[in-house]
Amino acid sequence: MTRYPNPQKRLEARFDKLIEIKRLTASKIQDILSVAPRSIGTTSPAREFEIIEIIKHYKRLIDKAETCVNDLMAEFNSAITTVTGIGGRLGAVILAEIRNIHAFDNPAQLQAFAGLDSSIY
Repeated sequence: MTRYPNPQKRLEARFDKLIEIKRLTASKIQDILSVAPRSIGTTSPAREFEIIEIIKHYKRLIDKAETCVNDLMAEFNSAITTVTGIGGRLGAVILAEIRNIHAFDNPAQLQAFAGLDSSIY
């Protein structure tokens, strides 16, 4: 959105430039390009600037929240982050879901809680 803040600019962008944007698949780009001609939008430079600044502001808030989560996880020093593929963010999500690891009498209960025990179904 910061590179192409209005429908007209999205239409003018080449497919290969849009595909460079994170999280956009070829299918999603086709969807964006197909609705852009019918989209209601503004080409006002002031409005574009405002949209870009709002996006940047939310990005800074997200970055700050992620830093706080990572700092808390480092302070908490949980063994969950020693598992391959589990970093601060995912570790925090898992711990938030579990709440209290001591509520489980054994690993099988935790496995069932996580939905990883096929015999429960």
